Parts: sequence; C-alpha cells; structure tokens
Amino acid sequence: MSRADPEQAGGIVEAASKLQSKAAQHDRTAWVSANAGAGKTRVLVDRVTRLLLAQTAPGRILCLTYTNAAAAEMANRLFDRLAQWATASDADLRQWISALTGIHGEPDTKLLETARNLFAEALETPGGLKIQTIHAFCERLLHRFPLEAGVPAGFSILDDRERKEFLGEAVREVLAHAAANPEGPLAEAFNCVAGLVGEGSLDDLVSAMAGHEAFKTGTAPEGLELEAHLEALARSWGISARDTQSSILEGYFRRLAPLRETFREAASALATGPKLDIQKAEALARFFVETEPLKAFEEIGAVFLKGDGEPLKRVITAANGRRHPEILEFLQGEQEQYFQTMLRLKAVQLLSANRALLEMGAAVVSRFEKLKQNRSKLDYNDLISRTRNVLSRSGDAAWVLYKLDGGIDHVLIDEAQDTSPEQWEIIKYLTEEFFAGEGADERVRTVFAVGDKKQSIFSFQGADPEKFNEMQGWFAKRARESWVNVPLTVSFRSTSAILE
Repeated sequence: MSRADPEQAGGIVEAASKLQSKAAQHDRTAWVSANAGAGKTRVLVDRVTRLLLAQTAPGRILCLTYTNAAAAEMANRLFDRLAQWATASDADLRQWISALTGIHGEPDTKLLETARNLFAEALETPGGLKIQTIHAFCERLLHRFPLEAGVPAGFSILDDRERKEFLGEAVREVLAHAAANPEGPLAEAFNCVAGLVGEGSLDDLVSAMAGHEAFKTGTAPEGLELEAHLEALARSWGISARDTQSSILEGYFRRLAPLRETFREAASALATGPKLDIQKAEALARFFVETEPLKAFEEIGAVFLKGDGEPLKRVITAANGRRHPEILEFLQGEQEQYFQTMLRLKAVQLLSANRALLEMGAAVVSRFEKLKQNRSKLDYNDLISRTRNVLSRSGDAAWVLYKLDGGIDHVLIDEAQDTSPEQWEIIKYLTEEFFAGEGADERVRTVFAVGDKKQSIFSFQGADPEKFNEMQGWFAKRARESWVNVPLTVSFRSTSAILE
C-alpha cells in the first residue's frame, strides 16, 4: 500500500477496527485468531469492559492469561479505563461508550451512571477481578477444596529453585539406595542410564519425568503400567518385550547354520576379486572362527554394511559379481536378513535403555512426590493435574465453581495457542455447562479465546498449538448460533511505520 492511497489505508484500518469490535461483543462466544500487533489485549479489555457495562457481576468473569506480566498489563489497562470513566465529563463518557459498544445515539443517563460506578464495583469485588494465570486460578481453587483434591491444607508452591533442590535430594536418596544394593535392579538401571547420558542430560530427563502425570500416583499395580508401555514400544519397533540380544543373535545364527558352506563358497569367490572383495573374504574368515556371538555378528557385518552402518549398494564388485552371479544373489539376500536383524538388535538396546530410564525415573519421582507431601508443597504441574482431577471427579464442575465464587459465566483465554492439553481439559470442565440444554438457564454465558498458532511457544509447559484448532471446533459445535470466528490480521503495531 502506498502513501498515495490513504483512502485505501483508512478502509483497511476501519475494517480491522470493526473486526475488533465484533470480537469484543460480550454476548457471543468468540474465537479470535490474532496476528502479532493486531490488538488482542485491547480486544480482551474491551470485552471485559462491555461485560461489566452489561452489569455482569465482576466475580462471574474469569480471564486466564499466560503470564503474570500479561495479567498485570491487562488489569492495569482495565482499571486505568474504569478510573478515567469515573471522573470523565458526560460528553467524553458518552463518546467513549458509543465507540466501545457501537450504540446508535447517545447512551442514556442510567448507562452513564453504571459506567461511572464500574471502578468502585471492580475494586470492591471479593478477591478482586479474576484476571490471572491458569496456575493462579488452580492454586486458589485447590486452597478452597483441599480435601476433595487430595492436597495438603495450607500447601505452598514449590518454586523453580526449590523444585531443583527437591529433585536433587530425591536423586541422591535413590542413588544411595542403589549403592547399598549393587546387585539390585535399581543399581542396574542407574548404571545403564549413566552410560548413555551426561549429568546435565540426566537432570533434564528427571525434571521432565517429574512433571509427567504418568509417573505420579497411578492406580495400576506396581510395574503393570511400565510393562504395558514397554510392550507397546516393542510392538512398534517390530520386536517382543521379551526379546534380548542373546535371543535375537541365537535365532540369526540358527538360521545361518545350514548356510555356512554357501558362505565359504562366497568367501572363496570374494577372495578372487579386487581389494574390497578380498577384505570381505577376510572378514568372513574371521567370522568362521569367532565363538563370541556379538563379535561374529559384527565380523559378518563388514560384508554387508558401510562404515556408517548403512547397507552397501554393492555386496560384491561388479566384475566379480558377473563372474559369480549365484554368489551375488545369495549375498544380496543375506544382506537384507542381516540388516533387519541389526535393526532388531538396536530396538532391543533401545527398549532396554527405556526400561532402565523408566525404572530409575519412577523411583526418583516417587521419592520427589514424598518430599513434596512431607513438606506440604505442590509444584506448578500439580496445580494443573489436581485441579483437572477434582473437576472431573466432582461430576459437577459448576457446583465446585459456585461454591468458590458464586458461579462463573464468562471465561476469557489469552494466548490460547500456548495452552497445554491438560489446561484445555480444565477449561472444558469450567465451560461445558455453559452450553448444556436449552432454556434451562437464561443467563448469557460465553467463552472468548484469542491466540495465534504461529506464535506458539510449543515446548513450554507442554503447549500443543494443534489443540488450538481442535478446541475451536469443540466450542463451535456447542455454541452454535452464538458462535463467531474472528480473524485479526492487520498489525496496528507496524501499519504506521509501513505507511511512512
């Protein structure tokens, strides 16, 4: 767009502003895909303001943001506006309300009075306006329902420094147990893992496992879930969880036993060729006399594999292959058998490493959970998992929320693309009653979500950007005629710079 076309520029900005207004419409469930700089924070503040203007009780609005900084920014913007409204002239206030709501004609005196009182009402709301991170919301809920959630009453939050210290203490205690029982499975698991990863990587692995629900309080008998997981891994890799290196090598050499004479003929044929073939003949000669199965397997591998472990394109040089076509055909077939056996051996090694890691991780996380319990601590992962569990177990999330705040009618989700699947489950429990039945509840109840998949920090807090689209479909199906999908693509942050 050029500076010579200000009319077109103005039209684009006007259209973008109308979309912002549509997204802020307080009586519709809205899903907003917002590019960077498209004004999503403004839309969030506008929507909360319009809810308050419609005389929604402040305590019935829940706005979930991604960080404490984002929550503070939104709250500051909202309170700055409401404070300005409280002391503004009638003329200015009418203009601001008209611009916000799109009301045709001047707002009446009653609406002006409502607007002036919003600042005081928001300040006087018990517990304040709920503009907070999802972790802060979960912490508040769990403090009110410790018995139902199975958490210590009066728990405190384990910060990142304490969490690292607790995990270190758990690792040291489990290591001490393993050292006291050097022949036990735990010592074997630690030795296996220590041989595969460095100290820093081990810390990262333990931290990741401590944050995974599967390592926490399972209901299955001890070891059952681990074995089921390993069986599933084994099947996906084409082996059995009962396979071992020895059993696979034994099966390979049992199949090879009737073919040893053919291999001797192949060695003789290779010995008549150029240097590369002669080297393979020598490898076969070593294979015939090697008694240790793994070493014998590695010797014969020199016939079939390149140095990087990938299959050779030619198992015998071209000229020698033409002189011995039957040997060429035989070695090509054996190359495939060898390569598949090698992949199975690698799968067994990988399965063994997974078993060791999971056994070690389960022991460390079990001790970590005990340390937290003994000291009445929860970490941020606990806040999410325990809240999700209590809402799902109650069978009636609306009742829990009513006891907490007298009910929630409007949920707004900021940075929705960075919401993890577990956090989305909580949001579903919070809102599924919004759309249940027809005519059972005349209150207007809405969901508003804003995000942009392109901006997802998908490795943070287990976020899954694909879930953004999935949840969009979930809410669209339930909200039906009250649903709006709003794309905000114009960046107000850069428009002026580009036009200049």
